[in-house]
Parts: sequence; C-alpha cells; structure tokens
Amino acid sequence: MALPQKIQVKITSEAAGYVSFTPVRRQELAPADLVEQILGVTGKRHSRIRDILSRGSFVSGSSRYRWAPVEADGAEIAALLERFPDEDPERPFDPARCTLVIFQGLRGNMELAPEAAAKRRLFKKTSFWDALMATLQAAKPGYHRYSYAEQADVYQVKLPIETLQSILSQTNLLKYASIAQELSFLEPSTAELFTKR
Repeated sequence: MALPQKIQVKITSEAAGYVSFTPVRRQELAPADLVEQILGVTGKRHSRIRDILSRGSFVSGSSRYRWAPVEADGAEIAALLERFPDEDPERPFDPARCTLVIFQGLRGNMELAPEAAAKRRLFKKTSFWDALMATLQAAKPGYHRYSYAEQADVYQVKLPIETLQSILSQTNLLKYASIAQELSFLEPSTAELFTKR
C-alpha cells in the first residue's frame, strides 16, 4: 500500500496536568514532514520509523502526535530518508556555524546561544561567544552525532579543569551577569556544540 500524500495528525501537549486541558491541534502533513519529526526521536532507523508509522503515534518533547496508522514498505521509507542528512564523522568542527552550546554538569544542563553570549560589554573588543568558540576549538571537539531535532551536527568536548577555568575567566566579557553565575554554579564537565550545515 502506497503512502498517502497527506496525513491528518493530531498534536496534543503531554505536559498538561490532570486538571488543565490543552487544545488539540490538527495538522495535515506530508509523509516526509511527519518522518522529519519522528527522526528527532529515532534517528535514521528504518524499522523503528516503519513501526511508529504503523502504530500511529509518538511523543517528541512535550507533544504527542497521533494519526490513523500508515503502512509503508522498506523502499518507501528508504526513499523518504534519502532527503535527510546522514551523520558525517569526518566533518570538521566549524565554530562559525555553531548555533548552540549545551553545557552538561552534575548540577544539570545549560543552553547557551550566540544571541545572548555574543553581545559585547561596553569597551570590550571581543565577545564571550568568540572567546568561548576559540577555547572550545582548541580543546578539539569530536564528532558525536547528527541531531535531526536541531538539524545540526553535534560535537562533544570534555572540559578538564584548565579548560573550564579558562572559560570561567572569560565570563567578564558577558553582557548578562546571570549567564556567568549559572555557568559558574553548573561547573560543567562536557559541552555539546551544535553546528548547522
């Protein structure tokens, strides 16, 4: 049975408590658009994607997607997946393409985007983002995976104490003191760097 051209999808919030109600959004998606959402959860795993399509539901973040079950054969799934990028472990890290850094530590995670970290303080010639990218690139990030949810290659770098101290010493470049305080409190041991192709 061929995939339909459009699939009626109901989207509800999984974050809703038992007292509150959230409206159901209905969306008509092309199979490729639905598969793009599923890839954020499964990666390029043909059999898993086929199972989810035939089950008619999956959860991504705080949203649940539901639709009438769809049967697809291996060739159809393969054709859909051809349009999405593959992991590329040979791709070198390019700081100019980095759009997000997620610091990970024992006290949790912290997301940092250039929109906040690239703002310069008065009389400073460089931004914290530029200094951070230079420090992380010197630490030699390794290719980790491709994130279909973020549509980005993800690199990972360990933060030994010297590297972390170097990053923390540059927080005086930040325009927002709250970012510096959060980073210092977190004491991250790893950073994931998301770069767009």
